[in-house]
Amino acid sequence: SESERLLSMAGGFTECQGCPLMIGVQKGEFTMGSPMEEQGRRPGEGPQKLVTIPKPFAVSRYEIKRIEYASFVKEARHHTAKGCYVGGKLSYEASWIVPGFEQGDHDPVVCVSWRDAKAYTDWLSKKTKRAYRLLNESEWEYIARAGTTGPHWQGRGFGHETALFGGARNGTQASGSYPENAFKIFDTSGSVWEFTADCYAPNLIGTPIMAVNPFKKSGCSQYVVRGGGWNSPADRLRSASRQGFVADHGSSEIGIRVARVLYEDKPAEKKQQKKKNGRQERTASKSGGASVGGAGKGQSITPPKELDRLKELPGAFR
Repeated sequence: SESERLLSMAGGFTECQGCPLMIGVQKGEFTMGSPMEEQGRRPGEGPQKLVTIPKPFAVSRYEIKRIEYASFVKEARHHTAKGCYVGGKLSYEASWIVPGFEQGDHDPVVCVSWRDAKAYTDWLSKKTKRAYRLLNESEWEYIARAGTTGPHWQGRGFGHETALFGGARNGTQASGSYPENAFKIFDTSGSVWEFTADCYAPNLIGTPIMAVNPFKKSGCSQYVVRGGGWNSPADRLRSASRQGFVADHGSSEIGIRVARVLYEDKPAEKKQQKKKNGRQERTASKSGGASVGGAGKGQSITPPKELDRLKELPGAFR
């Protein structure tokens, strides 16, 4: 089948000009969260639980690059959200085009909101006629760990030779500048934080043992971001590290990674997953669950100013 063929492609695959390079990930299970004794651990990283990834899927090998996001903006005439957090302060001058530091075509796009990230996956789905989406939080930790169980997938090799963090440079650098993990995925540790599909909850109590996407489907006041960024301390690059971020603004330290469905759920499988996870959702609701707010819907058109700024950019952005 097509799905089996794509899953077997060792170097990955792309489905359109300007689309991200995807790599197949096998199904499996892993222990999500961090043990109590892990150095740098935060309360929101527990309780640990065994989580099943029920079906293979594909994920972008690199964080979405500026050149890829630019293709989306121009073709979809997408209006990127205004307001980007730079150095912890909200700026309406910074944008994905001018984030406050120099970037090349192949640097990860930043200063995009969760809604922009979601719109990007919707555009990919429409363009390729295949189901693209953001990863759920469980999938994200699964692909970040890539079979490892320690704080960092690099093990004793973790450091500035294998990840960008700690303000080692003022900003990002080209995606894929550091070694890939065992799943052949780059930059799950450092570079930029990555949006997930799930609402942020203060702990993992309600996280499903059978990974589904997304865990919470209603609008959220905050969504989970993972992976740590170029300015994060080392403990924020641990595989279990997590935090929430608002849906309406971007950050100069947050970017995008996408997933692609390989095997669609059958109605009976959806019903079984819903039954297994139902009790946990009720538990999460009673214990505080996710922070849910009234998120708006819809997509606006790129104003002339943003298109004009795209034309002024060098190289592939023209």
